[in-house]
Amino acid sequence: MENKKTESGCMDMNFMELFRMLVKRIPLILLAAVVGALAVYGAAKANASDNYTSTGSLYMMAKQTSGNDSLNPYWNGYTENDLDAGNLLTVDTVEIIQSTSVLEEVISNLGLTEKLTVSKLAGMIKVTRVSDARIVKISLTTGDGALVQSLTEEILEVSAKKLESLMAYADVTILDHASKPVASANFKGKKKAVMGGGIGAALAILILLIRYLSDDTLHFEDDSERYLGIPCVGVLPLRKDKAKDIDAKMRTAVRNLRANVYLADGDKRVFAVVSSTKGEGKTTAAASLALALAESGKKTLYLDTDSFSHQLPASLGISGEGAGLYDVLAGRADAKDAIRASVAENLFVMTAGREANADLLEAASYPELIANVRGQFDYVLADTAALSESPEGIIAASLCDSALLVVEAGGVSAGRVDAAAQRLNRSGCPVFGVVLNMAEKDRN
Repeated sequence: MENKKTESGCMDMNFMELFRMLVKRIPLILLAAVVGALAVYGAAKANASDNYTSTGSLYMMAKQTSGNDSLNPYWNGYTENDLDAGNLLTVDTVEIIQSTSVLEEVISNLGLTEKLTVSKLAGMIKVTRVSDARIVKISLTTGDGALVQSLTEEILEVSAKKLESLMAYADVTILDHASKPVASANFKGKKKAVMGGGIGAALAILILLIRYLSDDTLHFEDDSERYLGIPCVGVLPLRKDKAKDIDAKMRTAVRNLRANVYLADGDKRVFAVVSSTKGEGKTTAAASLALALAESGKKTLYLDTDSFSHQLPASLGISGEGAGLYDVLAGRADAKDAIRASVAENLFVMTAGREANADLLEAASYPELIANVRGQFDYVLADTAALSESPEGIIAASLCDSALLVVEAGGVSAGRVDAAAQRLNRSGCPVFGVVLNMAEKDRN
């Protein structure tokens, strides 16, 4: 919700609220991580195949010479101690064995030019030199169990010839020929699970961020003032069956709303209770405020102008049957007969009536009725139809002093709320304030 444009046109984001949102969703993020870990782990295990390894080794020793050693250009100046100390291996045997020329010859000799590349073969080979010895170990690992031994053997033979050609003072022989393949599982379950968990958590956070940034609904008390320039005059809590203190919270919230209504200008006593869309809790909010006003000793009329709904809140203790507003406007009943006492002292109700006809709101009798009840009651609350349902709501509100705009927290976009407020203002019924309904908690 915080990703909205302020009056200056700049994007406004509350990073602390973003952090709180992510903290609140930690169980969801953890669940996504677990699902991701299991999914990647299972997929990797299902597609895993065995690797096969074959090993061999080369032995390097000084060449045996005959005759006058001083005449041998490859032996002249070298002693057996030099060879034993490792000078025989001064040429980087590891690089030679893994060189392109060696690997290309191996691939060519085995007729694998179309199946195997030098870089791929280089990735299969591991060459190590035994410390304080003239032994080089070569191991090759691949998923092809039928090919690994012959590849290893060919590498040993080609490498031995190449090393001898480069180091003429040394004899290179195959100490251990290529061993039979040894199978090993090519499956790193822990690594895959960690990777899957990270991907799952990252996707969950990304989705939460997208939802957060695209959410332009009102959630908290200061949102309407901050983004619409309309004060919030009441915050009614979300009703949950398991919440033991909901009744006490609701009473406190309604009393706060009542106190704000008292602060209205003295001549503002007829309020339209309006919502932009159906199902935002407008009727319940209107009935709760009417009861609170009556409890404080104010003679209050709950006026049902909604021709679409004939159901009244049970808290009023009155059914929708009998003569009502539209019967009075049609001349079928007198206003005094249509106004009935409720279960609460000082609270009276005029229902919509038996045969509601919204066109009657445009008759001259409606302004007369409003003027009449204005003189009889301290407060009149006109419960209108949702503005999105028909023009009836705006017509009913147009003769009221001010409007209470009921908004479901997190349910309606700020743009729609703003459009409803502008329609009310143009009708001559200025918005007194927003009543944020079904709010879970405040920003803190």
